[in-house]
Amino acid sequence: MIMVMGVNHKTCPLETREKLSFSPDRIKEFLLCLKEDSTLEENIILSTCNRTEFYFFSKEEEPAKEKILHYLSEKKNLNIEEFKDHLYFMKDEHVIDHLFSVACGIDSMIIGEGQILGQIKTAFEISREIRSNGPNLCQLFRFAITCGKRARTETKISTGPSSISYVAVVFAKMLFGELVNKSAIIVGAGKMGQITAKQLSHHGLKQVIVANRNYEKALEMAEKINGKAVNFDKLEEYLIKADIVISSTGAPHYVIHYDTIKKILRARREKPLFLIDIAVPRDIDPSVNKLPNVFLYDIDDLEKVVENNLEGRKEEIGKVKKIIEEEKGNFLSWASSRQSAPIIKALNKKAEDIRTEELSSALKKLSHLSPEDIQIIDYATQKIINKLLHNPIIKLKENMSNGKSFLPVDELITELFDLKDNGKL
Repeated sequence: MIMVMGVNHKTCPLETREKLSFSPDRIKEFLLCLKEDSTLEENIILSTCNRTEFYFFSKEEEPAKEKILHYLSEKKNLNIEEFKDHLYFMKDEHVIDHLFSVACGIDSMIIGEGQILGQIKTAFEISREIRSNGPNLCQLFRFAITCGKRARTETKISTGPSSISYVAVVFAKMLFGELVNKSAIIVGAGKMGQITAKQLSHHGLKQVIVANRNYEKALEMAEKINGKAVNFDKLEEYLIKADIVISSTGAPHYVIHYDTIKKILRARREKPLFLIDIAVPRDIDPSVNKLPNVFLYDIDDLEKVVENNLEGRKEEIGKVKKIIEEEKGNFLSWASSRQSAPIIKALNKKAEDIRTEELSSALKKLSHLSPEDIQIIDYATQKIINKLLHNPIIKLKENMSNGKSFLPVDELITELFDLKDNGKL
């Protein structure tokens, strides 16, 4: 059975979701742990700012689920009861529907957002790198990636900007009306930070500061947007003059603390400070919201803004669902052919064993034949076997692909060997 268990922005609050998130290095560590357990035969972890999902293949449903819960509780140092009620679980065809919907962006906070497809590819590549996946999940993710690509090229589900970073900038614009003559700080020079910087550069800000622990990365990003790079340890002095701070690091802990913001307030002379935290786990201590003239918004707050920008994309969902059904059918056909392969292989082997045994017995009595005659007879018997098995193999694949139930023996033989037009049948 292919199964998935996880949490997302629909089922789990941010404060719990961030505790269950994984960095790429931690994903590898966790997958290696799961890989050692024989109950969990194939494993892939998808962890983004809005979801943490465990895709796994196992012949034992309940033991597999319990193992993941146990490992998750242990590695995250959490009591299972803290997150169990937020988990969803699916198996078989429901997993296909779910992952394909995620890949197409229709299960995201922002319908049609583009980053999720890259994140699915990354999750797949990590699992391949450490060989924690297998043929079932490998093909499932390949079909999901194909499905996501088709949705974005064959429909308008991703028309226009569609990232969390974009919405963060839209949100900032809503707060100020216009961003001209405002100064902003971007904390973090990763992919999210780069997209945010690019979006901000189109709005005529007075100054954009890029702060990152790796100064070279900050400098590289700042040069692309005509901004200014600063060392992370200088962040506090620039916070004094900033209007907007957008933070998106990959740190496992807060990088902007309550005491830091409280300390700079006197120097700001009651000037409002807007903080937008689009990181998971969160970068900014939520308690700063209690301070005067400080306004903090996190990734869940952005969902309210998102709804106003998605009407056009919602109209494309029906078209996307048709693509999902097509690719789901393609995956199920692959799965059924994989299921029928051992039977077909065994059938071919049985027929070949009988052919070679009988041919060998006959040739002992036909010692006068030339090598050319023997070759002709050998080829002729191969053709007989191939033609005899051709229709049964085709029908077997079709029946397994269509999920047909077993027929009575006489009807089954009639269909397999195509006997309806032979004799009295």
